[in-house]
Amino acid sequence: QEDINRLNNGSVSAYQFIRNKLTSLEITPAMLALEPYSGSVVVTDVNSGDVLAMVTYPSYDNNKMANKVDAKYFNQLRLDETKPLLNRPVQQKVAPGSTFKMVTSTAILEEGAVTPYEKIRDQGIFTKTNPPAKCHIYPGSHGMVNIVNALRVSCNYYFYEAAYRLSTDSSGTFNEQLGLDKLAKYATMYGLNKPSGVELPEYEPQISNDDPIRSAIGQGKHVYTAAQLSKYITTIANRGTSYDLTLLEKIVDKDGKVVVDNKAKVDQELSSIKDSTWDSIQQGIYSVANVPGGSVYGLYHNLGVTVAGKTGTSQISKVVPNNALFLSYAPFEKPEISVATIIPNGHTSGNAAELTRDIYKLYFNLEDHDKLVDSNVTLPENRSKAFSD
Repeated sequence: QEDINRLNNGSVSAYQFIRNKLTSLEITPAMLALEPYSGSVVVTDVNSGDVLAMVTYPSYDNNKMANKVDAKYFNQLRLDETKPLLNRPVQQKVAPGSTFKMVTSTAILEEGAVTPYEKIRDQGIFTKTNPPAKCHIYPGSHGMVNIVNALRVSCNYYFYEAAYRLSTDSSGTFNEQLGLDKLAKYATMYGLNKPSGVELPEYEPQISNDDPIRSAIGQGKHVYTAAQLSKYITTIANRGTSYDLTLLEKIVDKDGKVVVDNKAKVDQELSSIKDSTWDSIQQGIYSVANVPGGSVYGLYHNLGVTVAGKTGTSQISKVVPNNALFLSYAPFEKPEISVATIIPNGHTSGNAAELTRDIYKLYFNLEDHDKLVDSNVTLPENRSKAFSD
């Protein structure tokens, strides 16, 4: 009531009143349909393919939907424009943005378009194809970068040039379909050509079939769910075992006897991928979080557990905010879990990375549980860093 009185007498503005309610979690962005107002997180055991957590936001109160359904409540959910009934980790697809660059890295290294230590100069605008494509740092430049540093700073120009080489046939002619086929080959190895395996209805993914240059940086026509991206980053974390992910631990009968003791099935082993390729990719995404100049170095370098990850910001249109993504795993030295985070219309990948950091704090007991879960919301630390990688 005190807050209402302050609003009525003008001692606090309507803007500040709403802001205070948001930071104290008395109301949520979903209630106001503010962008961003939704998100998906999938946490997976990288050594077994077991999904440890799958979170969709906004959600609903299960207690009102069990046994006897609260009809009024259900109707509210059905009419809610934020779609709380949508299971976003499996039913919402977004372009992966720069998180796709590990697929491209695999393709260009395995196909010999680049070597691990070869450097390419970032010239800002790639002009070998039409229309030209800009690096996200343009009019600046990343200078001379090899693949590890290209992943660290998410240099688009490096991947444009490498994708152009990947798309060039033996006669020296640029062949768009050749490049697309090679990217699709390695995306398929990571399981991005089909649902993740979880025991829920899941949307089919789409590997881009248009423009290999922009497809190489996760634009084009790529779209994937958080669960599908979880399968992909899990495969990178364990260096080549692609699981059909599972939510199901076991099935018991009415007497509590185990009828099925379930384990995730191995979809495929990427045994043909060279160790040097895994080394380059893993070192590159390690540097994103742990080497100065990395996209999320400020958030992760002193976390208490070593995280490897890749940011991604996928563009939708000029009239709505970009999607924010962060794919990661930890500990880098001996991986246990992966986390795939998507915030639709999340503006910048730094926001997804900051949310993910709290998950690692919780899982590895790096911060008090109550402080993480019950404290007031604060502005993201990376709000001034509009990553456009």
